[in-house]
Amino acid sequence: MYSPQDHSSNVYPWVHLRQLLARFGRRITLVPYTVTAAGEADVTDIAAKVSPLTRLVTVTHVHHVFGALSTLEELRGRLGPAVRLCFDCTQSAGHIPVDVTRLGCDFAVFSGHKMFGAAGTGVLYARRRVHPELVPFLPGGGSGIRLADDGLDGLRMPDGLEGGTPDLAGISALGAAMDFIDDLGLEPIAAHNRALTRFLAGRLAGLPRVTLLPGVARAACPVGYGIVSFRVDGARSDDVGFALASQGFYVRTGNHCLPAGSECEDSVRVSMHAYNSGYELERFTAFLALIAEGTLLRAEVWPCVLEG
Repeated sequence: MYSPQDHSSNVYPWVHLRQLLARFGRRITLVPYTVTAAGEADVTDIAAKVSPLTRLVTVTHVHHVFGALSTLEELRGRLGPAVRLCFDCTQSAGHIPVDVTRLGCDFAVFSGHKMFGAAGTGVLYARRRVHPELVPFLPGGGSGIRLADDGLDGLRMPDGLEGGTPDLAGISALGAAMDFIDDLGLEPIAAHNRALTRFLAGRLAGLPRVTLLPGVARAACPVGYGIVSFRVDGARSDDVGFALASQGFYVRTGNHCLPAGSECEDSVRVSMHAYNSGYELERFTAFLALIAEGTLLRAEVWPCVLEG
């Protein structure tokens, strides 16, 4: 089971797996579940769709556009032992404390570049109970695997999944990033991001022609994890991003690596972290107010935006 509203990296691999297995006469069914108005995984929908054939439920811990937290805590004890849980922690690792034991997950993944590390690095956590079920995707040197009469044998974790020459520079950079985050402290980072998120959502809610996407602004108990997304009515997200960049505000615009048809299409995402301040957000919202009024998107002010 998966959410079509998740990042493509948590959607496309499952679609690809289905296509790949179909070539060998094997069939798997991908069951989509919905998200709530607050942008969280809908546990009621998941519970209703789980069946004896369900083998995996994958969910985004903190959504990369909605900024909503999903833990599936309400499903604890309601899923059979054959169901594996996978959490995409890309937007939560390095931003809030992540406890894989409390999540009850079998797999957790995150990217290094989202937590000050080098691009192209990441971490896969696999719960001990699933180790016997895992096989190497690309076995190679250093994996500890040996030849046996009937194929390969001797898989041990984590070496068996790390065949070949590792990205030593990237791994070292990721280690340094983790040390830096440890020095700052995850609890202070989380509190800082929470304050900034609620501050920005409150400011944007009062701007004309600005529509907030699901997340902190729509949550019953708003907290915030450093992400706020919105649209400016009547303006393309790329145009808004271009104007913001002229003042040093760098945001993500467009479809945010989401499958086509998502309600997040053509929107603006603001991501905040330990290096941001309330003063920056004051300047940001003041400038965005001018954009929302249409002052800064007129042809005589931004001709290259409207003509490009």
